[in-house]
Amino acid sequence: MKNGTLPLILGAIVVAILSLSCGGGSPGETPYSAGLEFQRQELCYKAIAEFDKTIKLDPKYAEAYHRRGMCYAQTGEYYKSLVDFGKAIDLNPFFTQAYGNRGTVESILGKYQLALNDHDKLVSLDPTALGYFFRGTDHLRLGNLQKAVSDFTQSLELLPRLQCVHNNRGVALHKLELYDNAVADFGYELDIYPDYPITYLNSAESQRLLKKYEQAVSDFTKVIDSDSSDVGARRGSAYTGRGLSYLMLKKQKDAEADFAKGIEFGEDPEEQKALINGQEGKYIELFVCDLFDISG
Repeated sequence: MKNGTLPLILGAIVVAILSLSCGGGSPGETPYSAGLEFQRQELCYKAIAEFDKTIKLDPKYAEAYHRRGMCYAQTGEYYKSLVDFGKAIDLNPFFTQAYGNRGTVESILGKYQLALNDHDKLVSLDPTALGYFFRGTDHLRLGNLQKAVSDFTQSLELLPRLQCVHNNRGVALHKLELYDNAVADFGYELDIYPDYPITYLNSAESQRLLKKYEQAVSDFTKVIDSDSSDVGARRGSAYTGRGLSYLMLKKQKDAEADFAKGIEFGEDPEEQKALINGQEGKYIELFVCDLFDISG
């Protein structure tokens, strides 16, 4: 739970697989191809070893730095990934995927203005749905809500089924207190990706603020009952939100049980108390999701 602030990050990283482009005519091409195969198999440490060989054979192989940077990002070695993405960009100033992925890692690290700078560059070079999504997410985290909505809308016009866009636009609309519109966007996201349960948390909170408490209980329960690893610590927030909804439905015992479970799952007791007391500006922290472009 946050006091009217945007969440930092937000759950698990979602991967968007697009197309593949490789370099050619390089002495490092053979280990590069081996690295790609290991990366496809999600064997990132083996892939990194092959990309190391590629770079040793051809230090100007921009794609190898980019791919190694993605592996570092996927294994949580974010600062190493930033170095590699930066090197790929130095070697190829028009390397759009490198700008996109460096910006995503900067966002993960809370460097939102740097992320916005990279994603602005990406959109100027290649105004695709993914680029607008990236930039919109930066604007969302920086509190530029109208710009975020505009970028997400542009993204959806270009690619209506791109994962996360309806979710994140819904978060921006929620923060603009356009709760009905937010619920609609969360619903679209869940229609397309019904197995992504964390979006139910966002929907439930918007429903709660619309005073649709029965629907809020239903959506919070979907989060609580999910066995998805994406839910993680958000299960505590779902218990708190359901408890708040039960309070408004005059189900005091159910509410108290949920509040206790929320604390058991990591909720801050003072923040929970502020929510229960209806302190102005307090709400359940919403979930914002991220994408990586692994197109090459």
